[in-house]
Amino acid sequence: MIEIIPYEKRFEAGIQALCRIPVSGNIALSLEREPNYFAGVQIQCEEPEVFVAFDSGTNLIWAVFNIGRRRVWYENKVVYVRYLSDLRIHPAKQKGSLLLRISSHFCKLCAQEELPAQTIVFEDNEKMLHVIEKLKQMKGSSNLPLYHFAGKLITHLFRVKSRNFDKGTYEIRRAKASDIQSMQSFFDSESSKINYSPYYDFTSLGTPYYQGLQIEDYFLAFQNGQIAGMCGVWDQISIKQTRIVSYSKLYRMMKPVYNLLAPLTGWSKLPMEGSILHTLNLHCICVSNRNPKIFQSLMWHISGVYTNAKFDSMLCSLSEEDPLIRVFDAVKCRRIKGNYYLVNDGRDIQDSLQNPLFYIESARI
Repeated sequence: MIEIIPYEKRFEAGIQALCRIPVSGNIALSLEREPNYFAGVQIQCEEPEVFVAFDSGTNLIWAVFNIGRRRVWYENKVVYVRYLSDLRIHPAKQKGSLLLRISSHFCKLCAQEELPAQTIVFEDNEKMLHVIEKLKQMKGSSNLPLYHFAGKLITHLFRVKSRNFDKGTYEIRRAKASDIQSMQSFFDSESSKINYSPYYDFTSLGTPYYQGLQIEDYFLAFQNGQIAGMCGVWDQISIKQTRIVSYSKLYRMMKPVYNLLAPLTGWSKLPMEGSILHTLNLHCICVSNRNPKIFQSLMWHISGVYTNAKFDSMLCSLSEEDPLIRVFDAVKCRRIKGNYYLVNDGRDIQDSLQNPLFYIESARI
């Protein structure tokens, strides 16, 4: 019998085996969590709430998901909202009723909450998109959630090259401990302008939600001696990994030619099968009045710092309506599209949340 029950440490091995199952496609990827699954959960939510679909008869883990809480801005106040993330279902159970059971479980837990949950569903996740459409058609049914489309998220994957960006006129440097108070004041002032934008507490670096981060991992842009923008970098390879499991026959045939031309075109090379992608995440992007020139200067400086570093690429996600996204018009990158949803039990969404300008951290997806 399969039961949906809370996470326990004894499920770690089964969950990690589930995470090693590759996502099919021309490039088969496994989104792994070594050496500990729960460490990755803790950077997604400040208050993780993980459940597994456990078969007590076979001791198998058929699914895992996180519906924990984290702090965001809402109407100039810091509030906790749920974030639906890390849903993994074994391929053998993806065509059955398990996903609907998981959806119903979420709805029962969250029926009394005033604010909707957040989630991202990438466009290549056709099975989940099909379920979302099915749930929309079943609106009004008891114990089933409704996914309210709220905008497009564009994730940019690009090579680390300092010549991509114009330096601009801003002074850029790494943050230091003496900057924390002014960083917090600037962040609170700017980030609170976007409802559901993530809240950061820079005095909490080093705690599980900020695992692996130090104050020096943040870069500050100054204008006339005042902070005008900030952007953090986050190397998460010790927490979660993306492994190239295999290539399709077509990709294997084209790989040698593609890799030969990659340095000339600006594209990243296709790595060896079995290798782990080493990506540097950009996060905590906060600039005065969403000014693209400030963000461009930060990007130029950061890419210059890491040009000869060990990273295969950088990763940055922005909403399609964010003015900052214009910086990537001049950058050769792979663009991965996703849908941003607000999820609840079917009630109407607050007017203040129906804005295609949003900001969600790709580093915490």
